[in-house]
Amino acid sequence: MTDLPKVSVGDVGAVFTLDITEDDVDGVPQATDFIPGTDTVTFVFRHSDGQTTSGVGAFTAGGTAEYTTIAGDILAVGNLEIQLHIVSASWTGVSDIFCTKVGEKIADPNA
Repeated sequence: MTDLPKVSVGDVGAVFTLDITEDDVDGVPQATDFIPGTDTVTFVFRHSDGQTTSGVGAFTAGGTAEYTTIAGDILAVGNLEIQLHIVSASWTGVSDIFCTKVGEKIADPNA
């Protein structure tokens, strides 16, 4: 199940879980064909201001890939597009584009 968390600029520790299962009908392998630790999945983020960032994710059970944000991943308020770049022995390509919104972070007056 695709899970796009609610995020704010600068969030660290937000977990993105994206579905990557496909039918073998068009030659694209099922997610179960990917081998954790051998095949790679990179999460590419395109921010509303046009900047891009990326980070290496992990294949998980059930046909999903997961990435946990680090400092510098979430840069701008507005739309955030996410695409998976997958490299495996049997297939190399990109996913559909997933979209979510990034909100402002309200400053803590006590911090």
